[in-house]
Parts: sequence; structure tokens; C-alpha cells
Amino acid sequence: MSSAFRSRPDVISAERCKRSSSAMVPTLALLVADVLAGGHALPVRAGDPDSTALNRIFGESTLQQNAVQACRSARHLPLAEHYDSLMHWVLPGDGHGLRIAGAIVRTPGRSPDQADPQVIALADYPESDWILCPARDLVQISEKLGRLSDLRARIDAVQPSSEQHSLAKRTLMTLIDVAVNDRDAIEQALADRFSGLRRSTDEHAHDQWWTDLLVLWTVTENPDTSDLVIEDFFGVYPELRLKIVDPTLDVIADYLSFLHGHRTRQNYAFDLPVNEQPLEGLDVFSRSDAASHGRAAPLTRFCFDDRGVVKVSGHEVDYIACRSPVAGGFEVVGEVATRPNAFSKLMVDGVACQPMPDSNKVSVARFGGGSQTRTIDPGLEPLDGRTLLRAVSRDAKTEHYCNGRLVFSTAPTGSSAPWAAIQSWRRSICEITDFRLAGDPAVPDRIDLLADDSLSGWASYDDPALGDWRAVVDEKGNTMVVEERSASPAGSHDESLLYYVRPIVWDARITYEFQFRDGVCSVDPCLGRSVFQIRPDGVRLHRITDGRFERSELRPDNSLSLNLDSKEPSSGVNPTPPLQDGWNQAELSIQGDQLEIFLNGDPIVRHRIKPHTVRTFGLFHNRDRTRAVVRHVNLAGDWPKSIPPLQEQTLASKIVNELNAASERLPQRWQHDFRRGAPSEFFHLGGNTDRVSQQPDGLHMDRIDDSDKLAMDFCGIIDGDFDVVASFKDLKIGTQKPTWHCGFGIATHLQNQDRSRLDLCLRRDRLNSLHHIAFSHNEVNKYGGIRWISDSTSRDQSSSGRLRLIRRGRTVHGFFAGGDSTCFRPIGSATVPLGPVPPQLLRLYTVGGDGMHVSGTWVDLSIRAERIDLLKPDNESASLRVLNQERDQKAELQIDFAKQTLEESGLTISSGRAEDLERTPRGWVMNAGGGTAPNRIAVTRPMRPTRAFDIEWEFERQRASGKVADQMTGEAVLRLRLAEQARTKDDPTYLPVLEAILTFRHEPDGRIALTPSLVVRRRDGKLMPVRLRTREIETPETLRIVQHADQLYFLYRDTGSPTDRIIATYPLKYPVSATSTEVSAAGTRDNGTMQILSKRLTIRSGNVALSETE
Repeated sequence: MSSAFRSRPDVISAERCKRSSSAMVPTLALLVADVLAGGHALPVRAGDPDSTALNRIFGESTLQQNAVQACRSARHLPLAEHYDSLMHWVLPGDGHGLRIAGAIVRTPGRSPDQADPQVIALADYPESDWILCPARDLVQISEKLGRLSDLRARIDAVQPSSEQHSLAKRTLMTLIDVAVNDRDAIEQALADRFSGLRRSTDEHAHDQWWTDLLVLWTVTENPDTSDLVIEDFFGVYPELRLKIVDPTLDVIADYLSFLHGHRTRQNYAFDLPVNEQPLEGLDVFSRSDAASHGRAAPLTRFCFDDRGVVKVSGHEVDYIACRSPVAGGFEVVGEVATRPNAFSKLMVDGVACQPMPDSNKVSVARFGGGSQTRTIDPGLEPLDGRTLLRAVSRDAKTEHYCNGRLVFSTAPTGSSAPWAAIQSWRRSICEITDFRLAGDPAVPDRIDLLADDSLSGWASYDDPALGDWRAVVDEKGNTMVVEERSASPAGSHDESLLYYVRPIVWDARITYEFQFRDGVCSVDPCLGRSVFQIRPDGVRLHRITDGRFERSELRPDNSLSLNLDSKEPSSGVNPTPPLQDGWNQAELSIQGDQLEIFLNGDPIVRHRIKPHTVRTFGLFHNRDRTRAVVRHVNLAGDWPKSIPPLQEQTLASKIVNELNAASERLPQRWQHDFRRGAPSEFFHLGGNTDRVSQQPDGLHMDRIDDSDKLAMDFCGIIDGDFDVVASFKDLKIGTQKPTWHCGFGIATHLQNQDRSRLDLCLRRDRLNSLHHIAFSHNEVNKYGGIRWISDSTSRDQSSSGRLRLIRRGRTVHGFFAGGDSTCFRPIGSATVPLGPVPPQLLRLYTVGGDGMHVSGTWVDLSIRAERIDLLKPDNESASLRVLNQERDQKAELQIDFAKQTLEESGLTISSGRAEDLERTPRGWVMNAGGGTAPNRIAVTRPMRPTRAFDIEWEFERQRASGKVADQMTGEAVLRLRLAEQARTKDDPTYLPVLEAILTFRHEPDGRIALTPSLVVRRRDGKLMPVRLRTREIETPETLRIVQHADQLYFLYRDTGSPTDRIIATYPLKYPVSATSTEVSAAGTRDNGTMQILSKRLTIRSGNVALSETE
């Protein structure tokens, strides 16, 4: 059964051979044709029947090529005769063995060129009728006649004489098993069949691949057995998604890929309903040509659901395009699959880019075909399973990005293809999870289809790319499209069609001018496959053929006069079109399914467009007769005049749209521009701050080693749902050998029982040295270490962008937008317990290992949340007035250190030595002098538990010294110990506040900093410090802590100032009471000294009167 699948269009019917057996000339002609075709003739033996003699003369391989004719001729017979005819052709006899041959050929007549989105059953696809095989038909007819058992017995009795005949027998038996729904037999047959790899260079590849297709197609189109076709079966074809040189195997691979895509669609249906209806605001089409149409390539189909789009079948070069043209400033983004054999291109203004694997090259393709290779230096990093493509049009240029890396830039003077689209080759895996158009696009009213001399929106139907069509500029500067007369012999009907690739799916008006000189220069309009030949004596209809790829009986000189009596759906034909020598004006008007053509202002024909016609506009001429010259080609369509907002775009990420909408409803917002620095009232800078510098465009961090731990913490509380966005630019990550992750990130620690930490970091990975954006879910253990839970990563080489963390309920999402993009890409998410973000636990940070360098500039920070507490009053003066008024009404206990002894004051030494406490006429001097270890002196005053407390310490710094190079510091501290009131229910987000602390600190560089902080108890019983903020101040003379209206206030007064300042506030979720007050001084080791003169301690309470002996 060699060469079972053939696609030659020049085969002569075997029946015709038999009818011509009495004539030697036709027989000799067929013999010559067979020899030229490579057939294998055998000697004719005396007594052979005519049919056997024919097999010997012409070779079985040649006669099997007539499978198409055998199918088509038998279909016109009554059912019983149909059965007998197929049995005679398929079963052994007349010198031939068991036949399983066939071909893929379009149905004669006008088969559809566009898939019907309403049809989703494989058996109802037109391609199912294009697979012609007498053996397949025989099984179907036998089932209708109830003769499957007889057929099985007949086939089972066949003794194969070769491996090819054995393959044919196994194939027919499986087709019968499918017809009777014998699932066990089918499952075993499939397992046996697909146990080894298939390669196009195998000796009997044609037979094997063809029978594989028959079996897989038949099993899949039967709803009762389709689930038996599994992904693994398609894995035996390592070349399935590659271009195959052998044209026969190449088209079989198209159909096998079609089946693979159809099974993928069915797999989608297991989880979510699939919508194959036309995509709202988008159109699906393919760039077709004579070769793809002639080989009966599958029609283009996509299926989609809430997760995105998957291509089911491809024709040649397939597109999903926005319905409206776009111009002006805009960006298009799409995330596509890029695992092996998968890639889709993002096309804007007729140009699409694709990185070439494992190289520093990028392929730049045009809408109409053809591509160029460009070099990028350095090369793009390897892609992973998903890739973000982005194209930006602005300032008269278009930039193409791949995973944040600029790979191609162009500055077109105009575009004949102002479309935003996803492009994919027919057999490449095409999966799109997010496709968005954002910015400020303008929708033009009309398109100049000759706007660029590359003719980027056009393609030749008959030749690669543009063929011999080209754009030229006349002496007046008009762009014309021209094709010269060819060298083909006159009368050969050498068809040539240049067509605009993007179909006309709207009501539209196309105008152009063309030259006409009878017999010299002529060009006719084409819509779909219908050419309207305009001649002085009338209009004729021509159906374009596939030229050398044509496999039907349609002749290249076909022509039908259009008049009121013709069978074509045309009317109102002008019998004498006003065609003139020289330039003529033509117009095509499309309204619904009606096409009307005007010539020089006069209507010349009206025509009804049939359903499922691909409405591509083209320019046609017979280049063996005339040249073609056209100018001023314009398209005006009734397309939508604006681009839908992101939340209404069909393929835009639903989760992004939903979260964006929810963020808009969050009641509180706060934003900071780092061009104004990082003021201490809002931020705390940690680590080696010498590596932080203020730049005109933001706050620059330059981390050159692991010791340069640089971070910036937000001094506020974020509670409830939130949306945090941090923008950065000029990120540079060193190329040193990684010792750890290296990059810029944002993190939130949640105050919940798990102590959840969520990170989003653009970094260079420590394992593979590649750049990616990572969303990580971690937990902080009881020792302060990090326990990894999970992470999600996507490759990204951006050097600027926006990091975004969003919480909705118990889920935290990570998003990233590279460069100046407004489109955020989902990176990952995690479900965590509820809890607020405490002060200084929203962090903008750098990360790096030993010897690794990273630098960049933070631009701004934006926060939206249900509640944002900046830990400062909105009106400091008004708050001070309230606090001071209440202070004056409270009972007061004042301890004057100049007048009272330690015993008289009720204070006790809680830390340090008694000799470090010296009484003087002005008060007590607290001498904290460090030796081999830090030294601290503290005194404590117990208190009756009181909620409405106001504690103030008046002091004077007398001496502070230490070694700056050794990070020596000294401190003076006011500390309140607190007790919580009884709670009636457990609150997993609440951490009891045990201490309120206000610390006056000498920094190593001589600066004076004031830090309010808390000590809280975690749910595991461990104590944890919570720093609220740090402010650089002058030397203070008082520290004060007040509880008012379930809020803690931390205050100070500079030396010589008449008024207090509020440095921080902290909301108390549940009431607390003060139980003791402590004041202390601390000196550092190695003789660092802090000397404080303690003057007064004033304890005020609103509960009961206080006594000095309390």
C-alpha cells in the first residue's frame, strides 16, 4: 500500500483508464504519465483480466491516487451500489491488495473559506468532508446498511502480503471498532499504534501518517469515543509543529495539529464552558494564498473562556485583531505561550517581532508576508513558558518589547495596516491569556491603503509575499501600486491577485483609481474569491483559482456574464459600464450582505455576498495580457469609533479588571513623590544610608555589597483591602556571579497569626542568573527567620516599571507593569489570614548577595486602602489643644528630682548600679558609661492601672560621647508598661501592646533621632518591637506619652521651645492601662557615655487622685 496518500492534481481517473482500454493512444498516454510520475509498471501476463492488466501496466500506486474519484463517483450511486463499488475498490482483488488510500481535497464548488463559529462538533466541520478515503466511506455505508459484521469478517480473512497491507488491515479494523463503539478494542489499538515515534524521513511515513490521521479523526469525531484520544498520541510526532518539506506530510501534519487543537478545546470544556462565538471587538482571520487554499488547509478557529484564547486550527498565518484601526499614542500587550513549538507575535502597524531561539536575532515580519532578521545586543535571555509582548506607538515611532526588553524599533512615515493583532503560524501553539489595548488611541475614519511603500497590509495570493507587485511614486508624488505584464504566453490566463489581508467585516466604502487601456492596462476589483471583470461591453464574474495548486475542475479562464438572467445573485447590472481610457474611479460599497460597485460615479453592479465568505478586497488582473496600475486606494469602514475601556475588552485579564475596579472604590488614598525625598514622618531609611542619594527624578539606592542592606519602610498602618504601587527606574543589576537574588522589591508583613510576608521583586535569580519578576509568599518564624511557602515567577528584563501588591479579602495578588506601561501583568497570588500591615512593615528594598551590585531610583509610592493611618494627626495644633486641655483637668503626681530622694519619689532602680545615679541641686544625674559592654541605668515608678494617662519626663542631656567609627550611640528613654483590658472574644489579628516607648538617641554620626515604638506580644508568646517612625530633631527637653480616645500620642519639646510636638500616634484596637513608668539612660561599650540630668517626672491620670506614696 505504498504512497497511500497523494495530492497530485493531474491524476486521471482509473475508471476512465478502463473505459479507454480499447484505445491504445490513451493507454500509452497514461503509461507515459505513470512513468513520469514514478509509477512501477509490471509485465502483463496472458489471461489477465483488464483490471489486473491495468494494475500491472500502471502500478498500484498510480491507481490508488484515484481514491478521490472513487469516493466522489460512488456517492452518486444508490446505497447498495455505493457499498458494492467501495467494496470492489477497497478489498483485495484484480491484482491489488487491501486499499486504505485517500486524499485531502476541498469539496467541489464553493466550500467555505471561513469557519462557522456556531459549529463546534468535529463531524460537522467542513474539513471532515475534505478527508476523502474510500475505506472510511465503506465503513460508514456498512454501518448504515447493517453490514459491519460482514465487513469485519471479510477484512479479518485478508492475509496481508506486506507490512503496508497489515497497516491497512489494522486501520480498517479500528474504524469498524469505532463504528460499533468497542472502547476496549479502540483503546488497545491506539496504545499499540502510538507506541513509537513518527518521523517524516521514515520509509513508509506517508502510509503511517495517513492511517494515523484516519484513526484519530474517526475516534475523535465520535462523541462516544473522543475521550480516548489523549495528549500523548500527538507527542509521537516530534515534527508536528515544524515546517515539513514533504508537502503530503505537511498537510497531514496540519490536520493532526487540528485534531490536537480540537482535543484542547474539549479539555477546556471540562473545566469551563467554551465560547466560540465571535469575539466582541475582535476578528479572527488568516492570510491565505493559493498554496494553502489549494492544499485544503484547515480553516482558522480559536476558542476562548475566562482564562484566555487557544487556537484550535490554523490555515496559514492566523490573526486575532482589534476590530477598529488604531493610531496616535497607545500600547498593546499580550501574554502568550512560549513553550516548545509555541509562539505568537504581537503585530502593530503591520509589523510583528519574534525573538529567534538561542540567539541575538529577532525576526521582523510583515502583515502581508516576508520577514527580515535583526540583531539585538546583548541577546535576549531564554524564554520560559509564558512571555509578555508589548508594542508601544508614540512620538511617530513604534517600539516592540519582549519580557520588558526592547527588541525592535521603527519610525514609519505611515501605515497601510493600522491594526493591533496577535499573529501565529498555522501549526504553532497559540495561547493568549491577556490581550489589551491601552493609552490614548485614536480611531481614524479612513485608511490610506497605500500609506507605506512597503505595502505592509497587502499580500499576493499567487506568489510569496508581494510577488511582482510593488509601490512606485509618480512625478506628482502619488504612490501607485503596479505589476507589469509577465513573460507568460498570451492566453495562458496567468492570474495575479494582490489583496488586502485584513477582511472587510464592517459596512465599508473602498475607493481607488485605476488605469485602463484595452489590451494593455487593466485591473479589476475582487471581494473574497469573486472578481468583477469590468469591460466596455459589461461586467463578468470570474472565480479565482489556485493556479498550479488548483485541484478542482475550475478553469483559470472561467468567466460568467452578469445580467438579470444569470444564476449569480447579482442585479442592476449596467450593460455598458462608463469605462474610459486613462484613469478611472472605482468604488465598492458594502452594506450588510450587499455589494455595490460604482465606476466613475455610476453604479454598474449589485451583488449579494454569500455567508462564510472571507471579505478580503483585492486587485486582480491576468498578467499574461495586461499590466496593472492603481492609486489613491482608501478604506472607510463603519468600525467602532473608539476602543473599549480595559474592563470591556474581551481578552483583557478579568482579574486585573476586577481588582482595578475594586481599587477605585477603596475610600482612602495616599501618594508620595520621591523627588521630594523620603521625609522621616513617612519613611524610615534602613541600612547603609550613605548609599542613598537624592536625585532630580527620585531617591537613588546603590547597593554594592551584601553589607549595604538598603531599605525604605513606610511609617504608617494599612488595614483592610489595599492596593500598593511602587514605581522605579534606572534599575541596573550587576553581572557578577550570583551568590543570592539581586534586585529591587516591595514587601508587606501582615499582622496575622502566620506572620505572613508577601514579596514582589524584579531580580536576577541566584540559581540560573536570569532576570525575572517574582511573587513570593513567606512566613516569619518565631526567631525572626523567613520560611518559604511558595512563589511564582515570570521572565522579565525591564529596567523600570511599577511593582503592585493588592489584597482583596484573604488573597494578596502581585502584579507588575514594565517601563511606562499602564497594563499590569498578574504574577502570582497567595491566600493568607487577615491582618493589617503594621508600621514600617511595608518595605521598598534592595536585595543582593556578596559581591553583587544593584542600583536604581524609586520614583513614587501610591497606596489605596480601606484605612490608612499615617500615625500623625491631621491637625497637630488642634490635637495639642485637646491634649493640653485634658492634661489640665487630670489628677497630677509630680516628682521633682531636685527636691526628692529616691525613696520619697517612690522610684526604684530597675537596671544599673546605685552609684550611677547622682543627686544634684538641679536633679538626678544618670551616668550611663559603657565599658566592655553597654551600660544602662533605669528607674521605675509603679502606677495604679489607669487608662487616661499623660506621662511627661523633663530632662537635660549633659554629655554624650562615643566612637563614631565603632557605631557608638547613647540613649535616653521614656517607657510605659501597659496592660490590656479583658476581651470577650479572640481576635487573630490583634497583638496586645505591652509597652509604649519614646527613645531619644544619639546616632553614630552625631545626629539626634527620636523614635516612638511599641512592644507587642505575638500569638506564640514572643515579644516583638514595633518601631513607628524615626525623626531627626534638635536636643529635646521633654518626652511625653498620652492615651486619649483609644489612641497613643508620642510628644516631645525641643530645648527652649514653648510648645510640644507630636511625633507619632498609634491607634489602640482595645483599651490598655499604664501600670508603670520607667526612665533610663544607656551608654555604649568601649567607654561610650550618656549623661542625663533628670529634672521632673509628671504622672497624670483621669481616674482617681494620685498621691506621692501611691
